[in-house]
Amino acid sequence: MNRKGFTLVEIMIVVAIIALLAAIAIPNLLSARRTANTAAAKANVRSLSTAAETFSVAHSGTYPAKVGSATDAGGLYDFINSASSYCNASVQGY
Repeated sequence: MNRKGFTLVEIMIVVAIIALLAAIAIPNLLSARRTANTAAAKANVRSLSTAAETFSVAHSGTYPAKVGSATDAGGLYDFINSASSYCNASVQGY
């Protein structure tokens, strides 16, 4: 009798190999995502700092009244949204 197919042991070995590869790959992928998010946050803070400095230069050395509250009407929020007139910045989505 000539049977074709895989035995249960062969299938279990393949599943074990896939599980081992997943156990190695998933933490690395999560770490890479965390590192990318950290880098993006640092870049955003740098952009905010640059925008505040540019605002200061454009407004006779004064900084926005409320840098921490950038959602207020006017001030730094509007200045950042119109940053394309001051630098080669683009809006970055997440």
